[in-house]
Parts: sequence; structure tokens; C-alpha cells
Amino acid sequence: MMKKSPGKQQGGSPIVTIIILAVIGAAVFIGLQYVPQAVESGSIDKILDDLETEHSDTAFTSTAAITERLANKLNINDMNDMMNHVTVKEVDGGYSVNVTYERELNLVYKKEAKIYDRTITLMR
Repeated sequence: MMKKSPGKQQGGSPIVTIIILAVIGAAVFIGLQYVPQAVESGSIDKILDDLETEHSDTAFTSTAAITERLANKLNINDMNDMMNHVTVKEVDGGYSVNVTYERELNLVYKKEAKIYDRTITLMR
């Protein structure tokens, strides 16, 4: 015996498919901007943490030594342009290393400025 096939196909409409694709497209668009920014800030955090660890093992003796070491670490990570956003200065009893920069995140409906600011203090 042969079964009858249904008269109408049941399934999603083209409008629902377009809406789903638009939502996925917006998520990919935002993700393509956010992921590199997250990786960049994670790399900066790791570099500053390594600098603190190195300082606790063998103390830096000048701002020039800290700047040189930081420049070397940024160079290894191919982030040489970040040296423009680094400030190393001598403070009471140690050194202050500050990294501040801004990135723009386009959220389709608005543009949002993401500000990264981290300071570490290396005591003598």
C-alpha cells in the first residue's frame, strides 16, 4: 500500500529564516569586533602580570629598565604600537606602570567606547 504525501509542506516561513539570519549576522558582526579587543586586553594583562612577577624576582632599578622590558614584551606579542599608551613613572618607594587606551565597539544600534585602564605599582 502506498501512503499519501501531505498536501502542503509544513515548516518555517522565509520571514522567520530571514530574521534568524539577521540575528546571527548581528552576533557575528559584534563578535568580530569584540573578540580581538578581548584578546588584546588579555595580552596586556598577562604582560603586566609577568612584569610584576619579574620585579618580585629581580627588582628593576630604573624607569628605563622597566620601559625597556615592557617594550620587549610588547614586541614579542607584536603590539609595538601599545608603547604609545604606556606611562612609567617613579612614585614614592617604587614605580608606577599605567596602560590606558580606548577602542570603539560598534553595536549596530550605537557605537560604544571601551576604555582599558590598568595600573600596577612595583615597589623597590
